Amino acid sequence: MVRTHFCVALSALAFCLSGALACQEANPEFELAPERAADASPAAAEPVTPDAAAPAPDAEIPDPIRTPSDISALDGGAADQALDDAIDGAVDAPMADSPPRPEVCSFVILQNPYDTANQRGAIGLENNGPGIASDVSISFEVPVGVLCNFAETGWTYEQSGTTCTYRHAGSALPPGASLIFYYGTDSASLASVSPPTVNDFVCNPAPPCVPETDAALCARLGNTCGSLAALDNCGAARTVASCGSCVSPQTCGGAGTPNVCGAATGCSFTITENTYDASQWWGTIGFKNKGPASSMNFKLTFSVPSGAHCDYVDSGFTVAQTGTTCTFTKPKSSLAAGASVRLNYSTDSAMVKAPTNAMVTDPTCK
Repeated sequence: MVRTHFCVALSALAFCLSGALACQEANPEFELAPERAADASPAAAEPVTPDAAAPAPDAEIPDPIRTPSDISALDGGAADQALDDAIDGAVDAPMADSPPRPEVCSFVILQNPYDTANQRGAIGLENNGPGIASDVSISFEVPVGVLCNFAETGWTYEQSGTTCTYRHAGSALPPGASLIFYYGTDSASLASVSPPTVNDFVCNPAPPCVPETDAALCARLGNTCGSLAALDNCGAARTVASCGSCVSPQTCGGAGTPNVCGAATGCSFTITENTYDASQWWGTIGFKNKGPASSMNFKLTFSVPSGAHCDYVDSGFTVAQTGTTCTFTKPKSSLAAGASVRLNYSTDSAMVKAPTNAMVTDPTCK
């Protein structure tokens, strides 16, 4: 084993000396360092046994042969070689192309007529490009109470409040191309719709929806009071605890519309008393306003026998008679819902008993 190592070392030294001498022959100015030259002298070499003798100085010395394991050892081992290979592969690997971003689209409205008699409308538009539209959406406003109720084949529609949105997906509309679509409503009095808004969800992706506030949701749906459960502008189910309060005399839903402040309308009356003292020619009638609204112009009417006349009434009241009908009023006086009035009157006849056909009305409170 020692001899083998010695031979390898001696061969390597001879290889180095051979290279140096060749370099000196090609370049006369090249000189070995004195100490190196001394080491290279044959006299400085230690004697060796014949089986391990070094080759003659002028003999051709082959290059040493290195095995793959020798190379791995010199380079730092298999682990370092694997790391080098991985790095080289990552650098040399082609980069994957990212998907191209669609070009945007812009649109122009060509026509927007509405046929009131047939309750049909048409909207024409053109794609100004530069992108190709393939998911067109058209929105417009209609008056309160009008419903969009028709879309031609290939189109879908939905309505939120007064906004109608029609959508057509799957057919390409290249730059410069145009289309016309037809829609319908339930209104025979609609003259036109608002200028449409056109978009395309492929070449103009919609930004993330920002939910509206509770106040905005209530206002959009026309609610001014009470709680609300509805879909917001992003299509999410929402519950609002209160859309507001009402100021008296208005109440929430008081005018008959839920979640809207309003005052009660209409009056109804009931006769609570109807007596007549024939010996005193004196009568009393009482009545009550059952509401829900206050009465500002109430009047009481009843019938008396032919020939009898109503001739007296309490202070503040006026009386008028037409034929056998006496009419009592109290100008500039109001009767709140739930309040009552008691009226004393007299006639000129002892034949009068309890008046007939007594009723209370208010022509301004219906």
